Parts: sequence; C-alpha cells; structure tokens
Amino acid sequence: MRKLDLDFNIQRRRSAWVGWALLLIGLALWGEMGISALNLQREMGSLEKTLIKSGMAGKPPKRNSVLSFTPAEIDHARKIIASIAIPWDDLFKAVETVKADRVALLALEPDPKTGKLLLRGEAADLSALLTYVARLGRTGQLHDVYLLRHEVTQGMNPAYPVAFSINARWGALP
Repeated sequence: MRKLDLDFNIQRRRSAWVGWALLLIGLALWGEMGISALNLQREMGSLEKTLIKSGMAGKPPKRNSVLSFTPAEIDHARKIIASIAIPWDDLFKAVETVKADRVALLALEPDPKTGKLLLRGEAADLSALLTYVARLGRTGQLHDVYLLRHEVTQGMNPAYPVAFSINARWGALP
C-alpha cells in the first residue's frame, strides 16, 4: 500500500501576467464607464436647456381628455366586465352540490343582466336527466329550473345519451 501524502499548505506559483492583464482590463472598463457617464450628463444638460427654452419645463404632459372608442368597443368592454363580476364561486357551488352520477355538464352560460343560467350537457338516459332537473330545483340557490331542450343522440336507441339544455335563475329571489 502506498503512503498517502496530504499537503494542504502547498504553494503554487501563479503567472503574474494574468493578474496584470485582468487589472488592465478592469481599468479600461472603468475608464469607459466614466466617459459614458460624462457624455450622458452633457446630453441631459442640453435636453434640459431645450426643455426650458420651449416653455414646457415643470408642466405635466397633456393627455387626451376624451378617449375615442367606438360604441362596439365600449359594449364589448362592458360585457367583459359583467362576466368578470359574476359570482363564479357561488354559481359553481350551486351546481356542484347536486349529485349527478349519470349526468355530465358540458357548459355553464350565465347571463349577468337577467340572472339566468343555461346549463348544457348529456345524460345517460331521460330518467337521469329528469332526476337531475328536479334536484337542481331543490338546491335553494337556483330557482325556476326547467328543461329547455332535450334530444336523444344517434336515433331513438336508449343506449345513446340525451343531450340537454336546462334554464334556471340564480341568486336571491326578488
């Protein structure tokens, strides 16, 4: 077995030219930064003089008091704000509390102006759909729940799902 020699106090001679090169590069960059700062100060001074000569110094920038939006853009913005303002948590809780093993909801379309809610989905059969509509009406958070439309897909075979639309009002009763 060979002897293990650990010498942590070893001194290696480093090249002196590497240190001097790094020092020169640092000094050159420092000089360039100083020259750039002086040029920026001169440019800023000349811009301030131009601003004072124009009489705009100390005045806030002018803004258009009337923004030009088309009525269609304003209507679109109002619709977006109304859809954001919908109490989505309450709406989802009202729909999710109803147990529906054989019913799949595909879309929830609330109308914030009227307080109406349109539910679209598919049910395994007509009895599952009617049970789901009855349960939605008993939640206490949805009112005037009724089946708006239903259609058995792929003919009249009972093995195919029933596509449906349910209409309801959500929120507090007047």
